[in-house]
Amino acid sequence: MQSPTDSPFPEALDTILPIRIGQKARARFRELARQSGKTESQYARQMIYEAIAKANNAGQTPEPTTLPTLSPEETRPCRIAIRLPRFLLLKAKARAGQKGMSTNRWIAALIQSNMLNIPVMTETEVAILRESNYQLMAIGRNINQITRALNTGEPDKDTPAILLRLKQHLSRTETHISELVSASRNSWRVNDAA
Repeated sequence: MQSPTDSPFPEALDTILPIRIGQKARARFRELARQSGKTESQYARQMIYEAIAKANNAGQTPEPTTLPTLSPEETRPCRIAIRLPRFLLLKAKARAGQKGMSTNRWIAALIQSNMLNIPVMTETEVAILRESNYQLMAIGRNINQITRALNTGEPDKDTPAILLRLKQHLSRTETHISELVSASRNSWRVNDAA
């Protein structure tokens, strides 16, 4: 049984957690692990330890990395296996459950989010963004109708009030989307300390 020498937790690493990531992410991950003087397993464990330990994140969120155009071969998922103490695996499963993800998917998303500085949206978050997009399209249609009415020279007496409500609704929607993206980014952050 392996000893968790790279872990602040005094528990044997007796649980294997296989995950899938793309080849390009794997190569970058391997390089970052090498640069930190750790094996891939040690580096992945460190990220998991930090993510689990850091329930409430504060501070600046790094700007997303601009992704290059990738070939299908570069984005093909690869398999990696890591060892975790059982209590960490249980915590990872709990965190994954909170996000509505499988444990493997959660760990892959954790690595992806931290390496690329891009939040990984859950199905619930994607559904919220889709609904917001639908509402914004409806607002756009309303604005077009108001514009047509104004262009005909027959403005409705309620037009200013309607425009004010639309502006307020757009402002609230923008705030909600920004909060969702920020919360999603922060939920995946881990410390950069090696």
